[in-house]
Amino acid sequence: MARTSPPRTRRSIIPPALTLAGWRLGQTWRLLLTAGLGMLAAVVLVSAVPLFSQVAVSAGLRGALASDPEGTNVDVSVHTTVLSPAIRQRVQSVLAPLMQRDLGAYLVGSSQFSVTTNPLPLGMVAGHAPSTDDTLTLLGVNPDAAKAHLTLTAGRLPTTQSTTLEIMVDTDSAQLLHIGVGDSLAYPSPKGTPAAKALTARIVGTFRQSDHSFAFWHGADFAARPAGGPNGTGTAYTALAAAETVMANTEQLQNIPAATPYDTSTLQWDYTLDYSHLTGNNLGDIINSFNAIQIEADNSLSSITGVQFAEFNSGLSDLVNFQRRIFALQVPITLLLLQVLALVIFFVSLMADVVVERQTEAIAVLRSRGASRRQIFGALATQTGGLAVLAGIVGPPLAILGVQAVAARSLAAGDQSALNVLSDPLATIWGIRYFILAAVVGACVAMLISINRAMGLDVLALRRESARTTRRPLWQRLNLDVIFGIIGVTGYISYVVGVSRLSPNVQTYLSVLSLIAPFFLLIAAALLFLRFFPLALNGAAWLAGRGRRAEPMLALAQMARAPRQSLRTTLLLALSTAFTIFTLVFVASQNQHTLDAAAFTVGADLSGGLANATAASTPTPATQEAQYASLP
Repeated sequence: MARTSPPRTRRSIIPPALTLAGWRLGQTWRLLLTAGLGMLAAVVLVSAVPLFSQVAVSAGLRGALASDPEGTNVDVSVHTTVLSPAIRQRVQSVLAPLMQRDLGAYLVGSSQFSVTTNPLPLGMVAGHAPSTDDTLTLLGVNPDAAKAHLTLTAGRLPTTQSTTLEIMVDTDSAQLLHIGVGDSLAYPSPKGTPAAKALTARIVGTFRQSDHSFAFWHGADFAARPAGGPNGTGTAYTALAAAETVMANTEQLQNIPAATPYDTSTLQWDYTLDYSHLTGNNLGDIINSFNAIQIEADNSLSSITGVQFAEFNSGLSDLVNFQRRIFALQVPITLLLLQVLALVIFFVSLMADVVVERQTEAIAVLRSRGASRRQIFGALATQTGGLAVLAGIVGPPLAILGVQAVAARSLAAGDQSALNVLSDPLATIWGIRYFILAAVVGACVAMLISINRAMGLDVLALRRESARTTRRPLWQRLNLDVIFGIIGVTGYISYVVGVSRLSPNVQTYLSVLSLIAPFFLLIAAALLFLRFFPLALNGAAWLAGRGRRAEPMLALAQMARAPRQSLRTTLLLALSTAFTIFTLVFVASQNQHTLDAAAFTVGADLSGGLANATAASTPTPATQEAQYASLP
């Protein structure tokens, strides 16, 4: 008789744990939804804090640059003893590649070139010889760019196409010199040189400065000033010309003997920054790039004959202090972020315990039908993993939308441009990927630990534990309340004693560490309260038993017998309240510190001289103090 082989059982493609998780989803979706909302809250909060910090820092950074007269410019001034197109070309060949390499992403348009000659003796004015101590400085700029910063009173602007040097003078200077449009300043050629070496500067217009924008004029003032010549007489005048025309006449200018032999000419390049691309994340890179440009340019320009030194002026050099303030601000923000993350993870673990406890009967049925603990753990872990993945996907976009809504209402109108740091959602999410990963992994691990602890007990043990607590919590077994209290007190004493011996600058940076000690003391106080909480419940149950109604006594007695859930809920409420108060106190302290710092800075900017303080009658310190004290 032929033997028949037993039928082969087909293996399901779907793992049993996944199948079991799907079966249980219909009965536990409400609890899982609550746990999922906790995970989602963890991801949203952990993502929103660095995003809002980035927006606020970017707004402050751009506001600092906008308030600085040189904030949006990088000005490179090269002082030379010889003014020639060759030197200009060599200097520009050094600066242009460096600026494009290190700051090219933040530059707008091309650079603006200007030139300032050393003070020259004033030439023949309308055929008359001026005072021997009078001087004239030529400022060569782009006439089209200068049009918006001056007001013509007569004539026209200089042109770059003219072969003759065309200049403009201030209206008041023209009246002092008794010249007008059409007159000229003549510089005859030195003896023994061809007549072609002579220079004639033709006056084509008069003007007044409509603004004194430092970003364009760089402090240049066209008003006549005392020259301070060797005889104590003379007047210093400044004329406006086209930069290209000045450079085309450098050979003639070099033949004019300088009024002061130690003065130099200046070649200047102005680069405009687009600070809409500046954020708190790339602030360090920008500062390092600016410093690298200065060092490399100094080394390269020092080898050019005729170049004395170079100056780099920009609001970027002032951002070092801003960067230090950002560092001092990031520490308390990180501490607050950790507090929020710990609270949300604690809530998620609490919900995980509730999910397991509500499924004790289902776990017993599954165990009786042959399901192993591994399969049950896999089913619950699959549900947890699905919640974590959904929270990681949905949370970051919600955080971006929330930060945009809050920042749009909290930032000033001039700081709204800082919201463009969130304009690219994918790049923004990628920038906070580690925060998202920490929140998702932390919440997932908290749930898995709770599930694994519950799986270590059988159903009977779970029911006994829910009816009467027989195991002390982990924090009681490890005496964490005592440990946290010791850490907080020791840290506070060490901070007060140790930091007070350091310099004030170091104390400023270490002052944020004072927030750590209250954090540990707060947790220690909460845990110490929970240690005596069961005794308080027993006392309350005894007092309720002396009353006429049985419901309060039974409820308090049950809570005293199994205080685990009430302890965790009370701890969550206590920590949430304490951290909220801590945050409000911190914000109020920061606001008051800002006002105090501003008041101190304004009050420190008081200076001036005292009347009648001659060498013969110098007031005493007491008299000076009394005079300053009488100021309103």
